[in-house]
Amino acid sequence: MSHPDFTNPFWSGLVHPGEKVYLTGDDLAAVDGLVESVLLPGVQMHFDGDSSVAAFSDEVILLGEAEAHEMVALTDVAFPGYFRSATWKLGRYYGLRVEGELIAMAGVRVSLPGWREISAVCTHPQHTGKGYAATLIRHVMAEHRNAGAESYLHAAAANHRAIAIYERLGFTHTRNINFRGMQLA
Repeated sequence: MSHPDFTNPFWSGLVHPGEKVYLTGDDLAAVDGLVESVLLPGVQMHFDGDSSVAAFSDEVILLGEAEAHEMVALTDVAFPGYFRSATWKLGRYYGLRVEGELIAMAGVRVSLPGWREISAVCTHPQHTGKGYAATLIRHVMAEHRNAGAESYLHAAAANHRAIAIYERLGFTHTRNINFRGMQLA
């Protein structure tokens, strides 16, 4: 497997000095120009439950460029540094508002044949425990079902609350996975 050359001008504009990018995999020490600065153990889960749990919600809104700053602010509360102002371009992201404020979001980032990732699931700490994450996940899963795809997601291994929500929705553990914070050497 060849790795991108981060010293190439094309790649050098993507990662700035001091900035972390998060990658997964066990062979990342060989990525030219990057060194690991953070190792975060995680889990990968796939939906293995009753497909009737997937349901569209009229409360859910599509997010995009106009909401990018709100999306970054919300994700920075939950997992700082993982979501950037242009991350929304990687897929489709959805949100829920309370009194005009974006308080929860989830998205679809990676699309593989027959599979779609649910990503960036987060709820502002002042609004947890009200079912917002579950509503968003069900909505995204309904989109996946309509596309003929299965849903999967990732979580930090230490995020027991999120994992419990995913399990209640019908997700099961696929495998352990590491998220590696990489920086320019």
